[in-house]
Amino acid sequence: MSVLVTIASLSFLNTVFGQAASNMTFSQWQQYNSAWHMDYIDTLADERLDPIVNPNGVSGHFHHIIGGSRFGASYNGAEYKNAACTTCPIKADKSNYWMPKLFWINNGGSSFTPLSGGQRFYYFCSDLRPTKSSRLSLTG
Repeated sequence: MSVLVTIASLSFLNTVFGQAASNMTFSQWQQYNSAWHMDYIDTLADERLDPIVNPNGVSGHFHHIIGGSRFGASYNGAEYKNAACTTCPIKADKSNYWMPKLFWINNGGSSFTPLSGGQRFYYFCSDLRPTKSSRLSLTG
């Protein structure tokens, strides 16, 4: 199982960091493997809100929302930082995270059952971007 986890981790890093991660050997990747993740985060709300796509309005889709208590219909980073509390295990993290709420359609669409699941948030502590001298120049 650890081999599958390692392959999945490398695949994830390649997706997130693109070319920088794909050019790494496994031993190089281990040097930059300073990361941690959060699991089992309590729910703040399940709402039809999306402050990015539908600011100050009702969204056409449903979200599962976790994080700081200042989440609202419009995005304001300064407001979010002033949250009184958070559902995240790291109490200093007043960020908000929202993801689609998934439902199972029953009886040809006459009713819906919410699907349960979890989320995992990764925090990477290393800068895996290429140095300035190794970046590809597009200007010729």
